[in-house]
Amino acid sequence: MTSPTRLIVALLLASLAGRSAAWNWTRALKQGDAGADVQELQIRVAGWASDAPRQTFITVDGDYGPATAAAVRRYQFAYRLPVTGVVSAAMETSLNALEDTDASTRHFDWSEFTSHDGQGFAGGAVPEAQVKENIRRLMYKLEALRFKLGGSSVSVNSGFRSVAYNASIGGAGNSMHTYGVAADIEVAGHATPQVYQTAETCGFSGLEAYTNSWQHCDSRMEYTYGSQFWWWESGLSPLIGSRQDPPTASDISALLARSGGLANAAGWMDWDTAPSPSADPRGLGDGRISVVDAVRALRRGRGLESVWP
Repeated sequence: MTSPTRLIVALLLASLAGRSAAWNWTRALKQGDAGADVQELQIRVAGWASDAPRQTFITVDGDYGPATAAAVRRYQFAYRLPVTGVVSAAMETSLNALEDTDASTRHFDWSEFTSHDGQGFAGGAVPEAQVKENIRRLMYKLEALRFKLGGSSVSVNSGFRSVAYNASIGGAGNSMHTYGVAADIEVAGHATPQVYQTAETCGFSGLEAYTNSWQHCDSRMEYTYGSQFWWWESGLSPLIGSRQDPPTASDISALLARSGGLANAAGWMDWDTAPSPSADPRGLGDGRISVVDAVRALRRGRGLESVWP
C-alpha cells in the first residue's frame, strides 16, 4: 500500500472513530425467535404497540411473541413494506435508517434530553449509562409518535432530570424524568389533546393531562423502579362516542358508504384480533383484519380523518 493511500485510510478510520455502527441484523426475524436481535427489534417498534388508544406496551424481553409480531405488522404497514410479520432485509434497512451514528435516533439528539442543570445524564436515580439506554428507548417511541403525527417537529421541553434539579423545580419525588424514561414534548401544528391521543397508541403508560401546553409521556410500567400502574390523567380517548371496543354495524356501514368498501383494506394487515359477525357488515370474517383496523386502514388511505378521529 502506498503512503498516500495509507494516509487516506487512516483519515477515514479517524473520521469514523466514536460512531455507532448500524445494528448488524444477521437473520430474518419471525415469531418464535429469541435473542439480543429480537430485543433490539422490540426497542425499535415499541412505539407501534397499538393501532388504537389502548393500555398496552411491547415488553422488551428478547422473545418474539404475538405482541411483537403485531407491532412489526403495524410498522410495516406504516412504512409501506410488505406486511408479513417477518422482519425482512428491507425492514432491517428501514429500522437502521432511524438510527443516527451516535446511537441516538434520526430526529432526536442526545442534547435535547440532558438535565437542564448542566449535569448531562449524571446525578439521576439510576447510573448514567442506564439513563442513556432508557433515553435511547424513549427516542424510538417518540419517532413512532412523530411519524403518526405526519412527521411534524417534536420539541423536547424536559427529558432527563438529575435528582437535584428535579427537586429544585418541585418535581415529583419519584419522577420518571430522573430515570430517563420520560419527556415533556410539544408537537408543531398539533394541539396537546391530539398528541395525547396519539401517545395512547405508542406504548406510553404515563400521560399527563392534555390540558397543559405540553404533553408528558413516560414508560413507568416497563421498569422495576417505575410506578407500577397506568397513569393516563385525562383517561382513555374515545374512538366512536366513548367506546374503545369495535363500533356497531351501523357505524361501520356509514363509514363504508363514504369510503367505498373494504376491498383494498383486506390483506394489508394481519392483526391480532378478528372481527365479530355482528360488527362485520361486509362479511370480512376471515380473521385477517379487525373491523376497527380495517376502517383505520381506509382512513389513512382514503382521507377519512373527519369520520374516524
